[in-house]
Amino acid sequence: DTPPFALWYLFALFFYRFFLKDYIKIPYIFELAFLVYIFAGLIPDLSDKFALGRMVSYFPFFLIGYYCKPEHLAKLRSLKKYWCVLLAAVLITCSVLLAYYARQFPVGYYLLKSTSAELHTIWYWDILGRLMIFFLACGWIILMLNILPKKMNYVAYVGMNTMPVYIFHLGLRHIVKIKGLYLGAVSALIVAWFALISLFHKKHNNWTISVIITVLSIAGAILLWNCGVLDPLVGKCPKNLAVFFPMVYGSALLTGISLCAPFWVKLYDILTEGFPKIPAMVNWLQNFGKPKEDPEDPEGNAENYQNR
Repeated sequence: DTPPFALWYLFALFFYRFFLKDYIKIPYIFELAFLVYIFAGLIPDLSDKFALGRMVSYFPFFLIGYYCKPEHLAKLRSLKKYWCVLLAAVLITCSVLLAYYARQFPVGYYLLKSTSAELHTIWYWDILGRLMIFFLACGWIILMLNILPKKMNYVAYVGMNTMPVYIFHLGLRHIVKIKGLYLGAVSALIVAWFALISLFHKKHNNWTISVIITVLSIAGAILLWNCGVLDPLVGKCPKNLAVFFPMVYGSALLTGISLCAPFWVKLYDILTEGFPKIPAMVNWLQNFGKPKEDPEDPEGNAENYQNR
């Protein structure tokens, strides 16, 4: 009854999208969703069971995205540079204070999946913390809208293909956990290579080449692993924190980039839309059983005569 790994998001997304036509008919739905979010930590049943805690907690953010129009985005993107700097300073300061000095809020609290009783948090701290998290999240969204480029670029390409990243990173995480690779040199090098493949695709924009390179790379990595060539590097991480933390966050960033490679995007499309959605397959199915066009009889009169 508890979605494993990060599958809670798919569970919640289904209810958000499937029942959206019914939610928006409720008067003051956003205000109601926000009130439920504020007091969700005090309701025992809104826990990690069936992902109910996170489902109701992130619902106001989903509604904000739904009701947000292009003109609203234009206003949010119109902040002056000095306001962006001030907003960034406030957000960073508040985030650091919450992370290092707010002992009332354990790390698990920021996942918004557990009740205050489960986290041993006083009820009024739970309400106050949820308010702070909401406004901090909105502040970060506004800041990101103002500092990210508005033109189509590789960052936008990654942003439009986050679902393949979300889906396939679960399998990658499982493999890494079983093999015990974690942040070793092997995983960092493999992730960096697949990130290069994704960047290379944006240069030549040829799906066939990218898919072939990706398949050969996967086969090569498996071969090197089974032959024991990579054994000396397995699990080795730098002890210097100045090197370790950039490696941690760098690997996470490169993982997202690598899982946006055309191979994974196309595989995701096939899994979600099915093989009939592939253009070549659609074309073949549409022409299946149809008589071939005769150059001397393009209108098919002879065939129609035989059928009669």
